[in-house]
Amino acid sequence: MSPQPSWSVARAELERVAQDLRAKGYEVFVEPSASEIPDFVREYQPDILARGATESLIVEVKQPLSESERERIRTIARRIEGHPGWRFMLVAPERTIGGSESLGVRPIEKQQVLDWLSEARALVQSGHSRSALIVAWAGLEAAMRVAVSAHSLSEQADSWKLMRELVSNGLLDRESYLELTDLFRLRSALAHGMQPETIPASIDLDKGVEFMSKLAEQLISESLNVSKQTPA
Repeated sequence: MSPQPSWSVARAELERVAQDLRAKGYEVFVEPSASEIPDFVREYQPDILARGATESLIVEVKQPLSESERERIRTIARRIEGHPGWRFMLVAPERTIGGSESLGVRPIEKQQVLDWLSEARALVQSGHSRSALIVAWAGLEAAMRVAVSAHSLSEQADSWKLMRELVSNGLLDRESYLELTDLFRLRSALAHGMQPETIPASIDLDKGVEFMSKLAEQLISESLNVSKQTPA
């Protein structure tokens, strides 16, 4: 197994939230210094402080909280909400409802992953970039599940958790994770007939499809090498 990266998944989550807020026009401070925190919560160290034209935010990015932590958060939130122009925001990871078994599905084979990637590239060539993005993500997520299985990591039904599992074990680097967050939100919106407001207009769908395809092929290749090294 690859060594743990020097940065944490929690930090990547902070950067993802900060990126969303910047896209909405906020001036964002990740882990703000004491001089940047308003006096009424000076003793509290927020994860993110975001200043906007009409509203400013104190943001906490947390995993599921204990009862004592929830009470502490409620106290802080009440204090912040008492100041006009300020709002407290708690960002928690999405919860997964059931695993793949409860959905009556199973992982696809490696060759099918490669077939999907070829299909995505063909869609790009024919000018159907949005359809290509959806197919390419399906291939990439399948490749990530192949990698999780090959390295005997924890199975994850949720896409975000799946990416974090790979990041935590050094199979997905920081830059790739951050790029995938935008691509995944865009893919999810398109798949449900919507257009996200926080995706930068500069995203090139064709390049995104190629990025995901190459990453998927890399994960498949590395997984095959792991399988060959594993004693029968």
